[in-house]
Amino acid sequence: MTPAHSSQDFVRALKSVSDPPVIGGLLKIEIAQQAWDDTSFYVPSKAEVIADWILTKLVKDKGKDSSSNPVLDTRYWRLISTLTASQDVPQKQRNESRPFRNWLTTILHRLPFGNVVVVFLKLFNDVPSAEKQELSNVVSSCLATIWPLSVQRMNHELLQECFGVLISTLSSSADYEGIVKIGRLISNSYRNALHNSSNKKKLHLSFLHSHLRPWLYFIAEDIPILETALKSSILDAGIDTLFNLDVLRQDQDSRAENAFLVQLRSLKSGDGDVILKTIPQIFMHYVHSLKRHRGAIFGQGSQQAPGAALEEFHDAAMQFFVWCEGIIQSYEQIRLAWEARSSLLKIVHQENIFHRKQVDAQVAFNEIVEVALAVSKENREDGQSEISSLAFQCLSAIAHIDYDLVLANIPRILNCLIQCPEPSEPHFAFLDILLDYHTKTRTMNVFLESIFASLSANVAFSTTVQERYQTTLSSPIMHTLFLSRLSKSMQNFSTPTQCLSVVNLVFDNLKNVWEQYNGVSRQLIPKQVVSSQEKRQTPAVGEGEPGEFAVIYSSVARLASVILSSLPIQSLPPTTVEEVRGSLFEFRTAFVHHTISKCLKTVKKKSSVDLWATEVVLAATMRLLYAINISKSLSLAPHHDTKLLGKISDTLDNDDLLPELILELFRTLLYDLSLGNVGDAEHLMGRLLTYIESNYTSKNVQWSGHVHHLTKGESGRAKCALAVMQMALERWLPVIDQLSTQEQLTSLLKVVLAVDVTPAAAPEKGLQSEQLWLQNLRSAQFWEFRNIRTAFLDFLDEITAPLDPSNPKQPKVSLILEVVKIYRLLLFLPPEYFSWQTFSNLIKRGLAADLALGRLPISQNQAVPEALIVLRVFLKRAYVHSGSVSQESDEESSEFLSHLLKEPHSLSHSIKEDFFRATLDLTEIYFTKLLKASSKSGSTPMLTVLSFYSPGLFANSPGIRARSFMELVDLLTREFTEQRMSRDIIDVLRTLHKDESTSLLPHITSITEHGISSGDIAQSSDLVSGWYSLLCLNKWLCPNPRSDTSIPYVGEKLATGLISPQKSGEGNELNDLRVFVFAIVLQELETRTEDERPRHLDFLVANYISFLDTLQPKGQTQLALYLGRSCKVMSLSDFVYLSSLVSDSLADYEHLSTSQVVHLVHLAALLLREHPSHTLKHVQKFATCCINVFSGNDIFIHGPPQLRLQVLELVAQHCSNQQAALRSLDTAGIWLLISKFLTPSKIHDECTEVAILHKIIAILTSLIRLRRDLVASALPHLGMIFRKLLLSTRGCRPHLGAKQTALVMNTQPRWISASRPLGPDEAKALGRLLESLNTKTTVRILSSSANDNQKAESLAKPFSKHAAYVLQAYIEAMNDTLCILPLEVRKELEPGLFALCGMMSDHSRDAMMVSVLDAGGKTTMKALWKEYEKQRYVGKG
Repeated sequence: MTPAHSSQDFVRALKSVSDPPVIGGLLKIEIAQQAWDDTSFYVPSKAEVIADWILTKLVKDKGKDSSSNPVLDTRYWRLISTLTASQDVPQKQRNESRPFRNWLTTILHRLPFGNVVVVFLKLFNDVPSAEKQELSNVVSSCLATIWPLSVQRMNHELLQECFGVLISTLSSSADYEGIVKIGRLISNSYRNALHNSSNKKKLHLSFLHSHLRPWLYFIAEDIPILETALKSSILDAGIDTLFNLDVLRQDQDSRAENAFLVQLRSLKSGDGDVILKTIPQIFMHYVHSLKRHRGAIFGQGSQQAPGAALEEFHDAAMQFFVWCEGIIQSYEQIRLAWEARSSLLKIVHQENIFHRKQVDAQVAFNEIVEVALAVSKENREDGQSEISSLAFQCLSAIAHIDYDLVLANIPRILNCLIQCPEPSEPHFAFLDILLDYHTKTRTMNVFLESIFASLSANVAFSTTVQERYQTTLSSPIMHTLFLSRLSKSMQNFSTPTQCLSVVNLVFDNLKNVWEQYNGVSRQLIPKQVVSSQEKRQTPAVGEGEPGEFAVIYSSVARLASVILSSLPIQSLPPTTVEEVRGSLFEFRTAFVHHTISKCLKTVKKKSSVDLWATEVVLAATMRLLYAINISKSLSLAPHHDTKLLGKISDTLDNDDLLPELILELFRTLLYDLSLGNVGDAEHLMGRLLTYIESNYTSKNVQWSGHVHHLTKGESGRAKCALAVMQMALERWLPVIDQLSTQEQLTSLLKVVLAVDVTPAAAPEKGLQSEQLWLQNLRSAQFWEFRNIRTAFLDFLDEITAPLDPSNPKQPKVSLILEVVKIYRLLLFLPPEYFSWQTFSNLIKRGLAADLALGRLPISQNQAVPEALIVLRVFLKRAYVHSGSVSQESDEESSEFLSHLLKEPHSLSHSIKEDFFRATLDLTEIYFTKLLKASSKSGSTPMLTVLSFYSPGLFANSPGIRARSFMELVDLLTREFTEQRMSRDIIDVLRTLHKDESTSLLPHITSITEHGISSGDIAQSSDLVSGWYSLLCLNKWLCPNPRSDTSIPYVGEKLATGLISPQKSGEGNELNDLRVFVFAIVLQELETRTEDERPRHLDFLVANYISFLDTLQPKGQTQLALYLGRSCKVMSLSDFVYLSSLVSDSLADYEHLSTSQVVHLVHLAALLLREHPSHTLKHVQKFATCCINVFSGNDIFIHGPPQLRLQVLELVAQHCSNQQAALRSLDTAGIWLLISKFLTPSKIHDECTEVAILHKIIAILTSLIRLRRDLVASALPHLGMIFRKLLLSTRGCRPHLGAKQTALVMNTQPRWISASRPLGPDEAKALGRLLESLNTKTTVRILSSSANDNQKAESLAKPFSKHAAYVLQAYIEAMNDTLCILPLEVRKELEPGLFALCGMMSDHSRDAMMVSVLDAGGKTTMKALWKEYEKQRYVGKG
């Protein structure tokens, strides 16, 4: 009952001055709520009266504080929402005189409701967090009805104020769905009002002064918002306000700086981060706005020249860029500033708005280059490489815009790169731009001159000479990545006329730097040491230290070795080749050998003040000599200098040499040995092994692969030993195998085998001894060397001899564990290279070690279980390789198997599963042997093993015995039958089954009745897996399991409990539990009666689909494996029912979720693959039904990518594995399905699904190769599919507009994205498909013996009539002005296109040229036919 007794009292109470109207009475909102809820209380136009009062109160009291403000009171908004919701009832039933919209519009036009929304958004953050969600939802539901009516009379300034307050509120409350809905209403209304406003300039100015700062913060911060469309709408609304047509036209007329940028400058310095984050985005939208309104802003005069409007647009956009760059320069050169600058430059490049007439822009670019070089130098000295990388991103962007902008600064930039010790991707990107420019302009010689000049420049370093050496050779210019690209460019783009000049350039630079180094070195030697002849030969040089010139010489020599090895000798005229080789031969003899000889002399006498510099120069020269000698393109004749090699050999006696030099000395001597100059090879091998043994440490040695990192000191010598070992094993192993003695080879193997190859050894950056050794052990070349293999096997036999069972002395545990490390290494070796005697000895010794370690308590030493894992994995692999176990008698096998079944204690959790797996794999092999031998030699050994299994295996903390029992049951069901087994074993197994079932049944019953708690998942998984094994054993023992009623049905109850929402503790245990429960459901199918089986199959399918949603990939595979095994032995009636159920469910897909449909398709593929025998008719019917469902429903063609791939996988699998079951009905559906997949679409996926193309090609390949008879009757369909496939290889040309891109993509299938067209791999697959038309095959069908002698034929002749219009599709793709076929794609397509050309007759080709092709098509066809004629076999040779 309402406290008001009449409508007059009710209205009077609402209009009362005080609230509540009566002291101690109800509040007005409570009175209004009760009046509305009381349907018996009559008030004329009750809804109108209450709504008028509430809206008026909201407007009048909006200025109160948050605690008493009705705007934040949920009760008012909820009542309005109730009033508006009730208006959905027809007006007659509501007993109202006026329509709802009429009176509500009148009220809203009278009240300034927009101010209420402003106050609500301003005060929303003051609301307690617990109430925000409810309040925002109620207000949003009210505004959904009220806002469209009130906004009609709202002025634009108020709307902009609402928009501005909305931005501030969203910054802190964007995760409330109600606020997001309100934001969508306000932003859309503001944008519509802005577009219709006649005074956009006023709104622009008010937005700049009042709302710009919060708007910038909103778009700059990564605010988690429920709807990205709202954020985009707010961004677009701000851009429309800032850069609408009126504002842009005013800016162009005034020629003054943009008002927006002026306002940016006026913001506080604390807003710098926000400005730097947003300015690139704003610049991009500014350019797009100019482009959109270009016709209305520029080129309006009648005297305008053609293209003037475009030039003015570019000038205006670049002027804005200059202003933005000025703002960025006003802030410190921090990371954000360089990121913003880089983004601006990329936009300039993408939009192509710069031209050389823009003087201000050129000045800005020059300033950026100067600042980038300065900042790169400063941050390099401070060790901050990130800023340097960003600076080079900017330089790369400027070079992309116009290479001439950086051309004058190339020497300075190269100098900067030389001094950069940490190369990064931006550095290489800039160098790639330089390479690309000089290869296109064919000026590689100019580029090389610039690099040499930069390397030879004596730049001042603030570090020591040794540090400068490390920095220079670690720089991007000296990096292997850049030098390899430079080498490739030299080979491909150097002109013949440039080769001689390049060779002379290299010679001159090397000689000049050597003369400078030699001169400086001579000046520092005491005068009495230098002879008069040497004084006369020393040239005059400037100031400097020998170390500085040594660094320059080393870098120049490294670059020279790359250039000389990359000369395009094959493309030179014969006379030029002889001249180049003659110059190189003379240079090698006169300069290189002479330089090495002088340096060796200096090193031997130690007459240099800076011996380090001499060693560096000598190492660099020897590397240069080696590069020239081994270059295949140069092919210089070998030159053996006995005297020089003797000096090099003598130099090795010096133990204080630079490790880098030692590596080069060994390399040079080994190379000379490989040429057949044996000399004192044994002495050299001894020195090499001695150096490795004395300096190599197998722990914590890691080498980057760069020789300049081989510095003096203990660490440098260890790295050098690793480098020498790597060089010896990977490059000179044939020489070592041929010339080393047996003792030397054994010494080398001792060093190598000292490497501890542990499973935890993760590959790191750089070379490690573990990687080196494993790589060689897995190399076939290593094992093909007879001497090395013999030494290795002998050493292996020697080191494992203490484990031999014939040894009377029992080895210590420590010795056993040490020898087991060798067995860990054996796991990585191919067993085929071991002699049978060695392999047999290793197995026997491994068995002895396993028995010895198995007697120890594991808790004493945690290394014991790890050793046992290694031994058992080795034994398992050895038995699989040899095909038998080591023990000859069954009693010995039984004894060792009993040893394996001992329960381990105190295993750590990290290795427990590995220990169990290794042991169980080995027990399976022994079980197999004993079971097979039981029928011949008696069952006593097997019975001895079975006696280890006692009742309670699974109930009492199941371990190795329980799991081995499961393995035994699995083995029995897979490979043995009950009829062929000994009766004694059968009786023991029956007893075991009965005892274990009796022990386990109470636990299973408890789980079934009480469910599985999260804490008992692991234990329940063990119990359920045990129950599954008992079910399998019962099925194996009992010929007719349906007659056994003693075993209860627990599968459905267990599965129902696991289908419920996911439990906590999701992981491997729950994954395994679900798999075993599903396996139990499968096993229980066999014991069901005929009436119960259909319902059980229904539950089976539902269980399978629901479990697939929750299982991990490994569990999904296991689930499919269990179901596949069951389907193989399923009865015909069950299979027919199951296939019918799946096909009917696929046809009724509307009632299923997408994931469920995917799982159903997967199940259908499994049924087609794992069907029972003698079910061909039903398989054909099921396959036809599935194909028709797929081709007849769009969800299977336009659904999620996962579903589409699963559909194609089913069809591809059926065509490949069940080709004999295919019928013409099936191929008709397949043609339709593939055609729909290739049909053009206006909607496209975000990423190209190349797997769809490969699946389609797999289907077509199977049909063409295996069922030519079905394809021959549908060649027009095949030709049309080929056309669509060829047209799908097109890609959009770069820099297409949105409309042009849409024109192209509307002709492409849905699964192709504009951002990622099909590539060379897909074109290669398509080319192979076209080639398969020429492949001669026989038809794979189930036929009589008369067809067994059928002749192999191809589809080339029948398809020749259709080849022309397939080629026409390729020509159309080539000549499409908006598309591009990259060179790599065309190259991969060529074999298939040539196959089509070979099918066509001359008449078909001429008819195609005359009647079908235009001028461009004829040109393309002629070029293709010319290439075809080049490679066509004409019957000669």
